[in-house]
Amino acid sequence: MKRALVLCITVTAVGCTGGTEAVPHPRPGPSFSDADVNRAIQQLARSGIAVLDQPGQAPAVEPSEPVSPVRLLRWQVRAMALEVWAGAGETGDRLDALRAKWPSEGGADARR
Repeated sequence: MKRALVLCITVTAVGCTGGTEAVPHPRPGPSFSDADVNRAIQQLARSGIAVLDQPGQAPAVEPSEPVSPVRLLRWQVRAMALEVWAGAGETGDRLDALRAKWPSEGGADARR
């Protein structure tokens, strides 16, 4: 369930791309750092997703409107940023192809 939630959050935050071309490796530097985490926090905030240092605290960066009900903790964003930095994960077109295989009625909700 946690893997599905992270996948859902990632798709919601980043969106899907329709292209089939290879995604360029996003590594901006030789090693992973807090700058990579902060960049991910900024991107999520622009998408309306709040990132908190600890549960119940104010967001590290105020999310843009419309604000999503999704809230993430910094350690969760760090894990996602590290996955992106390492070139892991799935592209939007791959996720679109997986979605196309779901039943047309009910989608993911039908499996609960």
